[in-house]
Amino acid sequence: MSDMCGLFAAMFSLACVLIGPPNQIWKNYQYQSCRGLSFWFVLIGFFAYASWVGYGISKPDIFLCISQVPGSLLMLVILVQFWIYRNNKAKNIMDEP
Repeated sequence: MSDMCGLFAAMFSLACVLIGPPNQIWKNYQYQSCRGLSFWFVLIGFFAYASWVGYGISKPDIFLCISQVPGSLLMLVILVQFWIYRNNKAKNIMDEP
């Protein structure tokens, strides 16, 4: 029963992680900016995901690791985007063709 709950929790966590952050990464890429996105929110999210990965490794709990590794990697990508786009001005959404 515990393995089944772990499997469902991992599946739903992966669904959350694989929908939100990739969309944000794409939006940042399109506008070449992270305007409107809180750096601190993303940084804390990265450390939260990474600490859960560390905890999952120490248990060892494969379900925890599987569901949290993608989140930490995607948050790391957004942090890199903050660095890459730090000097870019955001395009106005109304300027799209």
